[in-house]
Amino acid sequence: MEHPTQILFILNVDGDVSESEVLPLLTPNRYELLPFRLSDFGAVAVLREGGKRLPVDWDGHADAIERMISVARDKNRELGRPAEFYATGLAPLPLFAHLGCELSAWAAPLVLLNRRKAEQWDVLPLVGSEVGKSGQVFDVMEGLSTGGPAVGTGHVALFVSTIGQPAPQDAIRTALREDGKGLAGVVEIRTSSLRYLDSTNSANASEQLTMFLSQIAGAYPHAAGVAVFIAGPAPLAHIVGRAINPNQFAEILFAYYEAPRYEIVLRRPRPGRRVRPISMEQSDKLVRTSVLEEMKKGIEDIRVTVQAEDLPEFMGSEGKSQFLNNLQRVALPSCPEGESFELHMLQGRMILGHGLLEALRDCSLESVRRIAALFFLHEVYHFDQNLQSTNYLNIGRAGVVLEELDFWADAVAVCAMTRRDIRLSQPDDRDAASRCLSTNVEGVLSGIEAFDRFEHGDRIDRLAERRLRRYLIWHLQLARARTRLGTGEEVQRMLTERLIVELAPLVGPVDVRSEKIVSRPLPTTELYVVLGKRLFRFPPNAYVDPGVIIESVRSFARETLASTMDYVVGQHGQDFAPWVLKTR
Repeated sequence: MEHPTQILFILNVDGDVSESEVLPLLTPNRYELLPFRLSDFGAVAVLREGGKRLPVDWDGHADAIERMISVARDKNRELGRPAEFYATGLAPLPLFAHLGCELSAWAAPLVLLNRRKAEQWDVLPLVGSEVGKSGQVFDVMEGLSTGGPAVGTGHVALFVSTIGQPAPQDAIRTALREDGKGLAGVVEIRTSSLRYLDSTNSANASEQLTMFLSQIAGAYPHAAGVAVFIAGPAPLAHIVGRAINPNQFAEILFAYYEAPRYEIVLRRPRPGRRVRPISMEQSDKLVRTSVLEEMKKGIEDIRVTVQAEDLPEFMGSEGKSQFLNNLQRVALPSCPEGESFELHMLQGRMILGHGLLEALRDCSLESVRRIAALFFLHEVYHFDQNLQSTNYLNIGRAGVVLEELDFWADAVAVCAMTRRDIRLSQPDDRDAASRCLSTNVEGVLSGIEAFDRFEHGDRIDRLAERRLRRYLIWHLQLARARTRLGTGEEVQRMLTERLIVELAPLVGPVDVRSEKIVSRPLPTTELYVVLGKRLFRFPPNAYVDPGVIIESVRSFARETLASTMDYVVGQHGQDFAPWVLKTR
């Protein structure tokens, strides 16, 4: 009989496990042992301060799990031998659940190795001859017998536990509400008293959960997804992840418990993945080519019509002249090339890639032209800022620096477009300034949203803190623009005074690229605004709800953000819209 390769997955996030510890637990006849440690694939140890976990980069750890499994799968295929799979380690429960989801399709037979707090090791096979012999592991099951299909359209909360306690329903409801989700119903699959998982009941538990979980979709046919809350050991989390059929649910959420609250920390399908792949079918290429042609129309239009008087005065006459010359130097591409965007000013060459064009394909033709013109002005001004193709690599890691550069590039682009539009409007059009400015600020927001929708789908789960600030800045600018500005000079004044809008403090991890990711606000979180050199603070109230603001940015809810920003402007109209007072 051919001896198997033994593949060992070690989630060493909360501590490490050595091969020597688990070797006696494995079957003795093996071809070789191949250990795969999560730390070797980019995962970093969870840090603690005063006994509490610091924010965890959940998506970074999930990425590492997927990389680890991909390498293991390739190695297993390369060896072409029978394989046995083992999983162990010390890590938060959602990561073991994610490992279970990822391994369920191909890693069998799989055995879990668990070290209890008393240093006792359990070997837990997920298949075995004892299935059905040890009785039901989970003797409490509630929420599946609903008297017919339930009508709820939110997420089903699935609570799985071996600790013998009922589901903490208030904490579950709060977690879903904070994540912007409704509750379709609660399903409890648990033990009535504390029960350990071991070699005598692990396979039975796996079979039982697989059977129960397969019934959820039928009991809640209108549910938007399932949110998983686990109370028990790491093997339980792995078994739950393995038992869930991803084809039955549009979305699967995994919650993490840190007393006294749950927080949704992982979701499937995974965020940060391109939701809509770039198709190379001929029909899709033709659509992107048509988007390219509209972008070129928008760029050509602004190149022909913009004048020095439209540009902000801080650029100076020489700077304005150089900027206008740079606009003319760039040759527009005849066809899509590559995936993203590149501007090589010294060579006078611009690349518009398939990814950029795909991001804009659902926008109206007018929006595409406006977004393209604003984008072109923004990128050409980056050259004046000395942000060039020769020194931009990794500039995003200097977050404050890039935010400053982007603010002024946006300001120049919106100022130029708006003052051009005002100049070309009817002389007696008293609303031209506000209307033109609002349209162009909306163009900035539409451009940002298009890229985020392409990258994240209909919700930005992995929201960078600096991305949040950029959204807040331009939503406040939009509220200011909708007040009654009278002249192009007032437009310039509004756009060229430095504005910072920030929610702080915010809980969130720093990812592997040193980017702060927003998880949630705290009870002490406020909205801070700096305009020019003055500070304005907005504590939480009925109009300024940090949780609602974050969720509105994540879900592109412009109307909700407009209400918040209208309140902000209204509280300090003499500062945020002084031109209104001047016209009274």
